[in-house]
Amino acid sequence: MRTSSAIVVALVLGAAASLAAAIDIPIPKVMSDAPREDGRWKMEPVQMPGVDKAALAAAGSGVTVCTSAAKAMSNDQPGTPKNDCRFRLLEDGTTRAVMETTCGSHTQRTTITQLAPRSYEMSVQRMDRPNDVPMIARMSYVGTCSASDSVIGYGKDSPACQKMQAQKARLDPAKACAGAGAQRAQCEQMVQQQRARAEAMCK
Repeated sequence: MRTSSAIVVALVLGAAASLAAAIDIPIPKVMSDAPREDGRWKMEPVQMPGVDKAALAAAGSGVTVCTSAAKAMSNDQPGTPKNDCRFRLLEDGTTRAVMETTCGSHTQRTTITQLAPRSYEMSVQRMDRPNDVPMIARMSYVGTCSASDSVIGYGKDSPACQKMQAQKARLDPAKACAGAGAQRAQCEQMVQQQRARAEAMCK
């Protein structure tokens, strides 16, 4: 059975071809206190090659990931290619772990450290680019969520949600579909779905 922490590792590593393959990822001792049930995790990007700190702060403000929804989404895509990634623990301590991930010809090394209970920092270094600054992200478990929730969520006061609120007028079905003619009902349904997705991301 896939665990919440395994799916979070897969999301951060960006190495698995599918979240359905997350069970293949070894969960290190440093994450032994992570909940085995699915739930919501707060994700905070700290450092990323080619991205300045201001942009990272804006993008990462209040971002959460619901592993219940992520798993449900992967289950709805049976045609997803088989994962060909291999995972190997090079160090497996209670406060620090080092994992090597190889997907095809690309290898990256991830260092995981515990910041607090159910809170971790991951530093990911591509081995073919040793001079690049590593990608660093922090994650903390914040509670339960459901399969029907949005995979990605934002705080109501985050820049992303403020932008969505400003665009709501554009997603008014009556205005957006005024010239749709015979396709008006279908157009209004699509616009309502877009509004619902935006609202679900900003709960």
